Amino acid sequence: MMSRTEFRVTSALVLAACLATAVPGAAQGNPPAGGAAGPAGQRPEATVLVYEREVFSYPAAQRRNPFVSLLAAEGGVRYQELGLVGIFYDEADPSESLAMLGRASSGGGGTGISGSTRGLRVGESWGEVRVVEIRPDEIVVEVVVLGTVEQRVMRTPTRGQGGS
Repeated sequence: MMSRTEFRVTSALVLAACLATAVPGAAQGNPPAGGAAGPAGQRPEATVLVYEREVFSYPAAQRRNPFVSLLAAEGGVRYQELGLVGIFYDEADPSESLAMLGRASSGGGGTGISGSTRGLRVGESWGEVRVVEIRPDEIVVEVVVLGTVEQRVMRTPTRGQGGS
């Protein structure tokens, strides 16, 4: 039978052996975390974390990007939401002409323009619509829908009408 002192010494030795195998750095005498040099004058190598992630690229010519909304273009305005409010046509310099477009609303028994309006010159875009040509009574726009480009004509409203 073992005495209490022998039991304590044996338990302490077993515990020390377990700790030495459980913590390899302590058993091998690695330098402290403060950055002190080891016995051979070498510093331990720093751990470098590398973050990698997948990057997806979808060429527009082959197929559409499935992560892009089908409902709206970058500006959030679709052709169906726009109406032509008016045209400021400059006969002396047609490149200075301005087409006023607005968001169309259909409520209360008729179609009208409410909300934001924007003046666009030739070459400027709003949402999926880009102005190609401004004429005295109509404008020609390019509409990008699901990667295809279509040209459409918007006419100035007559009395009693909202937008086109």
